[in-house]
Amino acid sequence: RAGRSERERLEGIFQEADKDGTGHLNREELRSAIKNVFAQTPDDKELSFIMKEADTNPPEGRLGMNELVQAISAWRCYQEEFKEGSELEELFEEYDTDGGGSLSQEQLQSLLSSYGGREVSEEVAADVLKRADNLKDGEISKFELKLAIAHWFQMYVQSLEGDDDDGDDDDDDGGNGEQPEQGQEQQPEQQDEPPQQQNGKSPVCSIL
Repeated sequence: RAGRSERERLEGIFQEADKDGTGHLNREELRSAIKNVFAQTPDDKELSFIMKEADTNPPEGRLGMNELVQAISAWRCYQEEFKEGSELEELFEEYDTDGGGSLSQEQLQSLLSSYGGREVSEEVAADVLKRADNLKDGEISKFELKLAIAHWFQMYVQSLEGDDDDGDDDDDDGGNGEQPEQGQEQQPEQQDEPPQQQNGKSPVCSIL
């Protein structure tokens, strides 16, 4: 019942925002709809991101009713994650040292190095930026930060798995063809642990 009521409310907002009566919302009509729901007006970059997230059906660049629901959900999630005092908000603000509203590759590299507690190379930072830069503007905006952290953590885990695979051949013969003496326990190799936050949680599990 509550879900239907919400749907009906959004349908009314959709019809009100659809000024040209096409049955689809363009960028400015979407901006108006979001403002109507949240009393907040997305800036141009935020609007581009929400359009990209929600625009899954033709015509391209215009949202139908179901896509508006997706857009509203994406905006609500974004606002919740970056509300004042949230972990992501504080993290972003700390490394957006020039106050430009987005992170350069160098700023992203510093953020990931500090967040994971170990140095992140320039090459890794460049790869993460390329993967997470949905708007293709060469920077990481607030709404792309969560995706950037997820990509970085995935790359880190994959690198650990690659190290394990490289060591499999050595494990077959003990690495030097010798077997441990009888009665002598073979000590397992110590492996790197995934990066930890100060609170001890995985950097992605605490955010996603």
